Amino acid sequence: MLFSRPYIKKIHVIIEAVSYIFLIATIIVAAVAVTQIKGDFITRFGGGGDKDSYGSPMVLFIMPAIMLLTNLSMSLVLHLGSDKMFNTGFTVNPKRKNIVLCDFTMMIMLIELELAIYSLLTTIVWIMQNGSAIMLLSMGLT
Repeated sequence: MLFSRPYIKKIHVIIEAVSYIFLIATIIVAAVAVTQIKGDFITRFGGGGDKDSYGSPMVLFIMPAIMLLTNLSMSLVLHLGSDKMFNTGFTVNPKRKNIVLCDFTMMIMLIELELAIYSLLTTIVWIMQNGSAIMLLSMGLT
């Protein structure tokens, strides 16, 4: 099933698996943090990194959940969808179709990996309650 498409290579599946490992690690880190945090937790930072509001540490699960749904939807489209779903913006030479689709697949996998790494790092920085670091992280990885 994973290799049923000629343009999905082993490296793509490895990158995809690593991205899901990062997402699972993010959920585990958030779960451990929720059990350890006592009292008020900063739930929102302003543009300059200053504290805006306080609330439940359960907000740590929002980003990993969104990123997991995003990665799952990209994976489902990639593995179960038709290769005609790729909007290349140009006519692909039939001889080079697998090469072009392989490049598109690599871009999708790298985006999945970036989202997973971003989710983990942002969750860790959020646990540390460092608003200015979240701003730098967001600017650096997006």
